[in-house]
Amino acid sequence: MIPRHPTRRLRLALGLPLLLTACNLGAPALTPTPIPPTITPIILTVRPTHLATIDRPMTATSDILPSPAPTLRPTATLVLPTPIPPTAAPTLTPSPPLSARVRANAGGLRLRQAPDPSGAIILNLNALTPLNLEGRTSDGAWWLVTIPEGFRGWVAANYVEIEGDSAIVPVIAAQVVPFPTVLVRESTTINVRGDARSVYQRGRELGNRPNVFTSVGDSLSASNYFLHPFGYYQADLGEYGYLLPTLQYFISADFNSYNNDPISSNPGWTSANLLDPAIAAQYGACQPGENVLSCEFRRVRPSYALILIGTNDARDQRPADAYAADLRRILQICVEFGVVPILTTIPPRNDALNGYVDSYNAVLRQIANQMSVTVWDFASEMRQLPNQGLSEDGVHFSIPPDGEPGTVRFVPESLQYGMTLHNLGALRVLDAVRRQVGG
Repeated sequence: MIPRHPTRRLRLALGLPLLLTACNLGAPALTPTPIPPTITPIILTVRPTHLATIDRPMTATSDILPSPAPTLRPTATLVLPTPIPPTAAPTLTPSPPLSARVRANAGGLRLRQAPDPSGAIILNLNALTPLNLEGRTSDGAWWLVTIPEGFRGWVAANYVEIEGDSAIVPVIAAQVVPFPTVLVRESTTINVRGDARSVYQRGRELGNRPNVFTSVGDSLSASNYFLHPFGYYQADLGEYGYLLPTLQYFISADFNSYNNDPISSNPGWTSANLLDPAIAAQYGACQPGENVLSCEFRRVRPSYALILIGTNDARDQRPADAYAADLRRILQICVEFGVVPILTTIPPRNDALNGYVDSYNAVLRQIANQMSVTVWDFASEMRQLPNQGLSEDGVHFSIPPDGEPGTVRFVPESLQYGMTLHNLGALRVLDAVRRQVGG
């Protein structure tokens, strides 16, 4: 299935030589009474290199003529039988391997704990998701499967495409599959603070949607490559398969957070722009006196906000204290609306203005500590990448060669690019916070 392109502001006889030895008979003595010679049997030993030693005795026969002159019998010729070549074993054609997947036209399929329409849902599987068939019910209506990310459960057989002989899959008794527990790879760059739970609960009381997030920031966030590919392409989670439930959690029938076009993210913005009502007035969805941050929160009702702002503050060479004041106000608005803020440290710049970025990150960490806000230290992750994960302009993130699909392929070659790392990190921090708050 070819995903559609997002619209937004832009694979290594026994070879036995046998020596026939004739008896060597000496001439008889010239005496009236001939005495036949005594013949000693000769023992011929053949020792092939690849078989055990074989001792084969050969018997010599006396052959005395009446003539005084001895005559030697010619050596007999031993004719060895022509070896019969072994019969080649017949070539067996293996049966084609059994493969299965969610039907292309299914639109998705629920993975359940039990083979019953009322069974608890573990995951919603996308169309074409590969399935490993482990067993089936006696009526053939349900399959017990495992998906590539390691999750296991039951799926309705009507929505499964199978290639090969499915009769080889055993019939098993109906059973309830335990809800999956997976090994989570905790990150040293994600620090989830204790107040996240109380802010989340406040948001639930205010009517915020538990499975919705939004982003707040500048062009690093307002990019077709950030988060949006999760909504259009099949993500390859690689060794991060445990993130699949969280990836799906933020996609619902009425709202897909990955495809949201937040008015709180826009290229060129500074922290001050987020708080300016005059900018919000340019959006018809905003009310008089609102800033774009409060407008986004009222309009979308998210439970989480990914915040990355400051790159353009450095461009404008704004003092660190001005940036600090804006950041405090941004966090206060989040708390007021019951939106769990997730602060992202500002990635490095490859220019003379990087000193400003360092000063902003210092105050960001200080404020986050004071206000007990979750921090994702993305800047430290970026510094481990080639060219610090930046493109040629020294500001924006590098993009993998295959473009948008590569930004959600979490394999080593793609994770050498800043934007892919940005998408992985965002999903990881959302997963960490969601598990902490119980959402």
